[in-house]
Amino acid sequence: MPAPALPPASATGSSAGGGAARAIAPGSSPATAPGLHVLVADARDGYAWRTAATLVESGFDADQWIGNACQPAPVGDWRSRMPHGEREISVRSLRRRIGSLVLVLVVALAGSTVGAGPASAAPGIDPDNGNFAQWMFHSGGNYDLVIDAFDFGGDGGTVGLANRNGSSAQLWFQEGGTYEAYFHPGYNRWLCMGRNSTWWGETVRVQNCNGSPLQRWNVLRYTAQYYTLQAWDDTSLCVDVVSSNYSHGQRLQLWGCNSGAGAQTWPTARCHGSGCEGYKPFDRDCQFAGSYIGKDVSEDGTRVWLTFARGCQSIWASGRKGGSIGPTIQNRMFQDKDFSRYSYFSAGGATNETITTAMWSTATSGRDFKACMDLDGTKRYALCTGIF
Repeated sequence: MPAPALPPASATGSSAGGGAARAIAPGSSPATAPGLHVLVADARDGYAWRTAATLVESGFDADQWIGNACQPAPVGDWRSRMPHGEREISVRSLRRRIGSLVLVLVVALAGSTVGAGPASAAPGIDPDNGNFAQWMFHSGGNYDLVIDAFDFGGDGGTVGLANRNGSSAQLWFQEGGTYEAYFHPGYNRWLCMGRNSTWWGETVRVQNCNGSPLQRWNVLRYTAQYYTLQAWDDTSLCVDVVSSNYSHGQRLQLWGCNSGAGAQTWPTARCHGSGCEGYKPFDRDCQFAGSYIGKDVSEDGTRVWLTFARGCQSIWASGRKGGSIGPTIQNRMFQDKDFSRYSYFSAGGATNETITTAMWSTATSGRDFKACMDLDGTKRYALCTGIF
């Protein structure tokens, strides 16, 4: 499976523990500007100190500044100057490491936010983008709790259980194969669900996408609409609710796979297969059950499409009319080889209103599906998708 697309350079940021940091203007006096000071000096200026940047994390008081004394330490050494651990960096070390600090300094000098990570810099994901399947993973121990990227976190943010609210922090967009995937939180295309290691107890996090095996997951059906999330690089480990504590705010971890345990099973909807037939997808949460657009056709601003939900093993048709279409449309979804049976939904709504049929099961073999839209009764089946 190919690695996920990596963000452009402008979409990535430098994280300082996931907090929200702000930059103090260059040249501020260390005595008057609390925070992490980056000082530079040059032989041409007689090694006169100047502040290149000062970083302050909101909500945290900085230690007292201890002076502008150059330390004759080896490159890369940190010297303790005070009993409670205040420290300075050798200017030699700083100059040797300037390559790794260039991005940080440029961002800080520009007065931009540092530390929030790419969560504040990258666009979310369009749910109508058929390249991604979208999931909402409910807890097997409490259906009303779902997997959530806490506080819309950036690189290093914690993933855990939260009360369902439908936000983009609770929608996970799958990129990759059917059974192995990268998962992006809905609010940031350039973040991936991942972990720092394959140790038992390792916290599940959101991380800057880098194509690492530590960001790949096996998405395996346990039974019906229930799934497990298994570490791709160690199939003995699964995403697990710590101590089976099904409560809002509980973090998720890697733990030894225990087939069928509520802490490791994730129902994706309220139905599966034939049990979904006759219901609208949003009545049974199938719109977030590994759903993606399977067939799609547009003409003159009018669109009709088929959506398949892997978790529900069901399919439905949707349509949206453009401005030139009459006041009433009828959306039909056909099944079986001769397409003689159909489900439909009529609406006389406004332009760009989406209408959706009831679902049909795809678990039964020998069924084919297509969607068609009747336009104001003047052209039967005027706009049809291909066969799914």
